[in-house]
Amino acid sequence: MQQKTLNSNLPLFLLAISLIALTVLFAGCTKAKTQVSDTTAGENMEVNEADDSMMNDDMMNDDMMNDDMMNDDMMDDDMMDDDMMNDDMMNDDMMDDQMQTISLSGKNFAFLMNGEENPTLRVKKGQKVSLEFVSDSGFHDFVVDELGVATDRVRDGEGSTTVEFTPEKTGTFEYYCSVGEHRANGMKGTIIVE
Repeated sequence: MQQKTLNSNLPLFLLAISLIALTVLFAGCTKAKTQVSDTTAGENMEVNEADDSMMNDDMMNDDMMNDDMMNDDMMDDDMMDDDMMNDDMMNDDMMDDQMQTISLSGKNFAFLMNGEENPTLRVKKGQKVSLEFVSDSGFHDFVVDELGVATDRVRDGEGSTTVEFTPEKTGTFEYYCSVGEHRANGMKGTIIVE
């Protein structure tokens, strides 16, 4: 967070440094011209050429300093990006190791979890989820279109079905039973990917 603040203030900082350098440079040029104003035109020309040479050297030094600062900032940004990417990769690896398990059952026109009908499910983006579904009564399945998730259809007494998925986008989505008119009859709920 602090790096972004520095980067956003960098153009102002560079402008301030450049203005200070130019002020000092031009103050020196004016002083040199004032000191030789009583000399002949030929000597005056030599001093002005020397002033121009000094000004070019100072400008080249400023350019080199700006290039060095820009290279340092770019290197810092690259290193910060690499660190953030490594952190993200570590977090992804840790999330893969920690699978979230959800157990749902279905009855006619409702999903059940721990006695709650059509519960709101919460999962994390990038974390693997294992959803086990069983039918207590009737013929049902579990579907989330936006996440590409669908279990096999199961009938009561025929066992269970499991689907594993890893949500890749955040948002609030509807899960439902795709059998007949079950969805229209209220067999649906909300899954939130955080």
